[in-house]
Amino acid sequence: MSRSILASAPGKAVLSGEYAVLDGAPAVVMGVNRRAVVRVEPGEEDHHVVEAPGFSSTIGRFTIARSGLRWLEGGDDYALFEAVLNAGGSRLTDPCRFTLDTEAFRDRDSGDKLGLGSSAALSAALAFALSECDEQDSHPMVAAAGGHREFQGGSGSGVDVAAALAGGLIEYRMGESGWLLLDWPEDLHACFYYSGVSADTRERIARLDSSTKDPTRLDLVEASTRLVERWRTSHAESILAELRRYVETLERFSDAHALDIFGAGHDRMAESARELELVYKPSGAGGGDIGVVFGSDRMSVEVFSSVAESLSFRPLDIELDPLGARVSQ
Repeated sequence: MSRSILASAPGKAVLSGEYAVLDGAPAVVMGVNRRAVVRVEPGEEDHHVVEAPGFSSTIGRFTIARSGLRWLEGGDDYALFEAVLNAGGSRLTDPCRFTLDTEAFRDRDSGDKLGLGSSAALSAALAFALSECDEQDSHPMVAAAGGHREFQGGSGSGVDVAAALAGGLIEYRMGESGWLLLDWPEDLHACFYYSGVSADTRERIARLDSSTKDPTRLDLVEASTRLVERWRTSHAESILAELRRYVETLERFSDAHALDIFGAGHDRMAESARELELVYKPSGAGGGDIGVVFGSDRMSVEVFSSVAESLSFRPLDIELDPLGARVSQ
């Protein structure tokens, strides 16, 4: 390899369809302006090197032969890297040095992960970088999805990988190969907040999988389906009206399955938003991480920040990123 490669992919914020997407409902998710970055440079040794400053102090060293990847050092910290590389069938005949950067996905004060899909974004960025390095068996989109699924042990819906690949605002259904691009309504305003608590998405999904088929599970599927129909119209007031009903359904669903989606202060944020005729919901699995407030009046959404801060939630500089996974020229 004679040149350097720089690839990146956005994180995600789930706007509707969390949990219900696992039961076949459509989800609406946006790519956000926090990007995972992968840099690949020509290597100077007789093996490949991978490092992830800020994530691990260990430097991984490996070779690739017909039998596959063989770690010389540090493989325990790079399971995702290995999964994506294997999923793409990358050969890497020339020595390479990989630098993986997901610092944008951490809270600047505490260092906590914000729950913006860092592993999915890294999978997408890495798959696109690898596709530029050498011949590989799979398209980078296939490598990203397959590698991330392997890394997660087969769990998850794939909505975060879809957002990382597509960017922008999309409608996504689990099991489908693509997604539908949506337009952000001109009169719909949103602001994201960090709860100060890092949540465990996998644990909540596992808890749901082991739960009984409570009627609220079907209710959430139906609410998600109605809401995505409103998203397709790009009409702010109709989206907000359906979002209010969706949040109420999500609250009942959370209680029925003991998921505590509105824990870590999300319940107080939702109640405060109602008082101001806004709509607030956790984004994703809940129980911490981030949430989002919606409104048709920009001033009201901005004023809500003072309420959020009084509840120990911090506004985040998150915006829609229209660009999906890409290699920079």
